[in-house]
Amino acid sequence: MRSYLIAMGIRTLSFPVAIWAFVNHHLAIGWIFVVLAVVIPSVAVMLANAVDHRGESRGTPESPVQGLAAPTGAAARSDPAPPSSAVVSGEVVTSRDTTYPSSHPRTGR
Repeated sequence: MRSYLIAMGIRTLSFPVAIWAFVNHHLAIGWIFVVLAVVIPSVAVMLANAVDHRGESRGTPESPVQGLAAPTGAAARSDPAPPSSAVVSGEVVTSRDTTYPSSHPRTGR
């Protein structure tokens, strides 16, 4: 970030120096500072984006659930998953009948 701010400071100073150079008929110096003022922003942005922030130490990353308090009350007593020995009742349908009624939207029959 500091290199970006330095580059933008140089760019900001390049404009008045270029105007001063053109007013005092120093055309070569004026054009050099105009080119600097035009080129520096793209170089500064590329340098600022090229910095690898992954190595910076900002503390140990933590899981978002590690900081949560343990549940209390009814939420702590209820178990959302049934035990493995629970019996599940229902009906098993094994029919492979693929005929649709006449009003079925997919077939249009």
